[in-house]
Amino acid sequence: GGVLQIALFMFLCGLTAALCGAKLSEGVFVGTFLSMSSTAVVSKFLVEKGSTNALHGQVTIGTLILQDCAVGLLFALIPVLGGSSGIFGGMMSMGRLLLVLSIFITVAYMMTWSFIPRFLKLMIQLSSQTNELYQLAAVAFCLLLAW
Repeated sequence: GGVLQIALFMFLCGLTAALCGAKLSEGVFVGTFLSMSSTAVVSKFLVEKGSTNALHGQVTIGTLILQDCAVGLLFALIPVLGGSSGIFGGMMSMGRLLLVLSIFITVAYMMTWSFIPRFLKLMIQLSSQTNELYQLAAVAFCLLLAW
């Protein structure tokens, strides 16, 4: 459903732009970003209504996660839509992005089984009285991962 929503918005906005005399690529660009939803706002609404465990809540959250993941790939399309690099350049950009993303996910997955559990156990042992060191290590790890 999430992929269909993104593709449908891209198509409809591209068609609308072409019919109005604008560039097709500009319409596709606008459609790409109109198809994104705010995960934080929608999640808060679902929590307030107590619908996160309902079928429609789970489908909505799944769609939001897919949209969040698709943002990086859609950013790789910007050079293609801008017309500066052509289709081949855009495909190379997307391929590079997918390669880097695959390597990152593989390394992160391997670390979840090897390094991270031992690191967190060590932090718990070192911060036996207060959990400040554990919290600091967790925040530092999150910032490192985001970087």
